[in-house]
Amino acid sequence: LHGVDAFVAALDEKLDLAREAHAALAAMPGLEVPWSPDLSLVAFTPYDGDPGALLDLINGSGRMWLSSAPVRGRTFLRMCILSHRSRPDRIREGLAIIAASV
Repeated sequence: LHGVDAFVAALDEKLDLAREAHAALAAMPGLEVPWSPDLSLVAFTPYDGDPGALLDLINGSGRMWLSSAPVRGRTFLRMCILSHRSRPDRIREGLAIIAASV
């Protein structure tokens, strides 16, 4: 994690993981995923149902922690892929948790 090359490699990985997460979430029935990620944050919300209840289910797994934010009067869940511990296997596990919660 030291030096420019390591930083660039880590950032590229997180951007790739965000694109992968966006594609997987957009393919899940019942989820609205309105924006492609510019960086490493992927926002989504259920078409029907309470975003807060979905957030509680996901966070209740104890395996991942998402946050939410209001956008134009609607609540969106936020998957932000930044940590050096956010590896492909962890993101795929998180996506499986989300899919099981929708």
